[in-house]
Order: sequence, then C-alpha cells, then structure tokens
Amino acid sequence: MDQENLPESAEPKWKQFERLVTAIHKAEAKGGKVTWNDSIDGRQFDATIRFEHALYSYLTVIECKDTARAVPVDDVEAFVTKSRGAGANKAVMVSSSGYQEGCYKVARENRIGLYTLTELDEAPEGYLTDDLTPAVQVLDVELQAANGAWVRLRDEGGSLSYYVMHTRVLIGRTDRPLWDWIDGTVRQSLRRLRGTPAEFSAKFPPATRVRLPHNDGEFNSSEVRFKSAIVEARVMRDPMDPSLVPKVYSWRDELEGTERKLAPHPMALGHETVMTGGKFYVNPMPFYYYCRAVTNGMARLVLLESYQHGTLIRAELDQEAKYAHFYVEVKDRPTLKRLRYLLADYDRLDAEHEAKKRRKAQGPESPSL
Repeated sequence: MDQENLPESAEPKWKQFERLVTAIHKAEAKGGKVTWNDSIDGRQFDATIRFEHALYSYLTVIECKDTARAVPVDDVEAFVTKSRGAGANKAVMVSSSGYQEGCYKVARENRIGLYTLTELDEAPEGYLTDDLTPAVQVLDVELQAANGAWVRLRDEGGSLSYYVMHTRVLIGRTDRPLWDWIDGTVRQSLRRLRGTPAEFSAKFPPATRVRLPHNDGEFNSSEVRFKSAIVEARVMRDPMDPSLVPKVYSWRDELEGTERKLAPHPMALGHETVMTGGKFYVNPMPFYYYCRAVTNGMARLVLLESYQHGTLIRAELDQEAKYAHFYVEVKDRPTLKRLRYLLADYDRLDAEHEAKKRRKAQGPESPSL
C-alpha cells in the first residue's frame, strides 16, 4: 500500500514553531537584525535580535518552547544562565502551551520576558462580513486498508476538498469519487449533525480498491470514516478559498497579562533559503513549487500544488530570487515523491499542449494521393 499522499511535514513541529516565532519578530522588528538559529560563544539561541541605537548596540535572545505541557520552572532557570552568559540585554521565552506557576517569580526576578504564542480560529479584520450561513463541515477523512491501518487524506491548504473528489473508489468495473460515500452518509444522518463534530462511517463492498490522487498505486479498502458537524459560518467578503485567508495569532505577555493579535502576512519562514535550480519549495499557504533554474537573479518556478475551491491550480512563473526567504526547501521523502509525480504530470501535460499548438499552427495535412 502506498501512503505517500499522507500529510507529512518536512520538519518537526518544534522547528516550525521556531521558524514562526522568528518570522513574527522579523515582521515586527523596526530596524533590528533578526537571526534564526544563532550561536553566541558556543551557546545556541532559537532567534536573536541585534540593533543599534545612538552609540550603543543591544542584543535580545529568544528561546522557543513548543511542548504539549506548560514550560517547567527548570527551563526558565536554565535560560537565565544561558542568556547571561551571552551578555544579552533582553531575554525572551516564547511558549505554545504557557508556563508552570513557579516560572513567573523566576522570570520577574531575572527580567526574563514570558510570552505565549497560539493560533486563533479567526480571520484578520476585513476578510469576513457579519452575515451568517449554515454549513456542513467534513474533516478527518480516513480509509481503512486491508491490513487494518487507517490512511488519512491530506488536509492542508484546502487540499481535503480536492482529495475527497479525486480519490477514486473502484468496485468491479465501476469508478466513483469518494465524495459519493461521504455525501450520502451525511445526507442520511442530517438529524445527527450538531455543532460539535461527530464520527460517521460507511462500509465498502468486498474487494473494493482505492486510488489516491497524485499516485498510481491502489490498495484494498473496507471502510471510510470521517467527522462532520453543522456550523454557522460567516460569509467571506471576497469569493476566495478560506484556506488562503491569513492566519491570526495571539501574542500574550504572561507577566503583564496583556494580549495582541498578530497577522504577519506574508510569512517569511525561509530564514536560510537560497533559491536553487532543481529543488522543491513550499510557502506558508501552503503552495508547493519546483525551481527549474535561477538566471540573472530570476528564479523560474513551477507552482505544482495549490488548492482553491476544490481545484488543483498549477502555473509557471518568474520570481526574483531575492524573495527566497518566503520559501522553505522541501526535504522529506514522502512529500518529494508526491511533488516529483506532480512535476512529471505537469511537464507531460505541457508537452501535449505545445504539440497541439504546433499542429494547429501548421494547419491540416494535405491528403495523400
């Protein structure tokens, strides 16, 4: 069974959190030089900010903690020692899950800033109207394979709508989209739908095979399960795919008890990226790209994968290579395999289109005598 279509991150979650925190500081810093994964006298810091004011230089060091539990006091005490050793003028810790009670006393005594960064389930101002409409939400779609394992469909950047429509369910000689089973199950269970997602499932007939998008392989499957809810959604001001709406973050100062909402869009997450021909990249949408070549400061990019309103959008474009910091190189094998498949498919379709244009330009062939 081929599971290359599963959503797999090129980096661990904690490293993505470090990228995000650094990108936010780059967006917010006025005149300061923000560096990701910096080293000072052998001490590693997730991010640093250096800036000049009048005749003096100032250094801020940042430690990121992306953990399932609140940060323990020992971590704050260790950061106090490390930041002092680096001669920092300001030390800041950023957590995704808050802090244990003892952290606040240590932080106040040693002038350590404690912040919590979380993603909010809302859109930036101006993207939504005040009008509400009922909507059926489908999420966490999984297929059970013959060995009992559950294969989850990709759900990033609006891809799930495309996947449920283009995952093919093969029963004998019939070939139908997976959406037929999901839609039929939801329609039969409308009375069960609530505001909180509930689990639903549909059985396939024996010997059913499934073919995932961007993948020539098939596997036997016995069941699809998913979660669904009925929600009141705010109507968007412009007819754009909701997945393209910029993310909003809560930036909370834990010592002061204050909060700011941040929408740092576009996000420059590629702090170390140098655009190079023959490599694949992703930006925060997420859109996936292939760089054909870089010539005279211009990168020739193929947009291989972007989903909008359940449609796969692809294109070829030129981008100044100096904007490489908006892209992160893709390095994990499952994603690279999917992108190479998409690139081969794109090039095949492009070659067929060019051949058709040439035949049309040449006109109809003269009949043979």
